[in-house]
Amino acid sequence: MDGDQLRRYASGEEEIPSKDQLVAETAQRQLENANGQKKTEGIPSGPDILASPRGEPAMSQDIPSRPDV
Repeated sequence: MDGDQLRRYASGEEEIPSKDQLVAETAQRQLENANGQKKTEGIPSGPDILASPRGEPAMSQDIPSRPDV
């Protein structure tokens, strides 16, 4: 609930919803969100895993455990 809505309730501009109305609204929101699945539909998946080419192994460097050694 935001501050504007609370002000409207307090001033009588808007009727305070009953418990049944709140339960119905919550159920409707859950159906619309499909348990969170709908939120992730538009998000693209990450990059494909690209296999490294076969052949010579990549060169690696020895990294000291401490920079001052």
